[in-house]
Amino acid sequence: SSIYGSSAFLGVVNLVTKRGAQLDGTEISTEAGSFGSHRSRLSYGSRLASGAELSVSGSYYHSNGEPRKYYPEFDQRIGTDPRATNDGYAENADAETALGFSGNFTYRDLTISASFSSRTKTVPTASFGTEFNDARTRTTDARGYIDAALDRELRPDLRLLTRVFYDVYSYRGDYVYDLLGSGLVSDRILNKDRSFGDWVGTESQLTAKLFQRHTVIAGAEFRANLRQNQSSYYDTA
Repeated sequence: SSIYGSSAFLGVVNLVTKRGAQLDGTEISTEAGSFGSHRSRLSYGSRLASGAELSVSGSYYHSNGEPRKYYPEFDQRIGTDPRATNDGYAENADAETALGFSGNFTYRDLTISASFSSRTKTVPTASFGTEFNDARTRTTDARGYIDAALDRELRPDLRLLTRVFYDVYSYRGDYVYDLLGSGLVSDRILNKDRSFGDWVGTESQLTAKLFQRHTVIAGAEFRANLRQNQSSYYDTA
């Protein structure tokens, strides 16, 4: 926690992406599966004549999901939920789409990295009291950042890391409700749940090795939240 913050008390997963020289060219991958699922990725990496390394990667995923998912609690023949309908089957309400981009530039002690990802998921479970078997209930999460870090060895036993960063996150949720409780499709409304936040920050960290067996880390971090916007309102469905 002293290194990664109080949220890291259960551990840290460190993902190290390939550098440009490790890719050394273009990679293309694709795969397909059941329920109309497919995933594709295109990556490129290279070591430039100046010694700098560049890598970029983009990916796309889509799945239609299970066309008919059965939920006994929404089966009007055996359940008591007033939203129960269609014999408990949610039809064409399990789709998922995701896309991502990442890039990395390294030159000597300087590393600049950026990433963006987005995921849209149709929700078939009628969560939060929404109407069952309505594919318009869905959520979209998006996350992105750009980070510049200077990692320099001052001496064999002393290292300084300095970085600045900008992060952004957005969430869009569309939830279908029947406020009149009549069960008529014409009476359904759309609850639009929105949130957006972005922040900037900087960090410095000094790492020293002492007596061959001990490592001492000291540093400071500053972060400023630029925006933290949330809204929720009803619209006609």
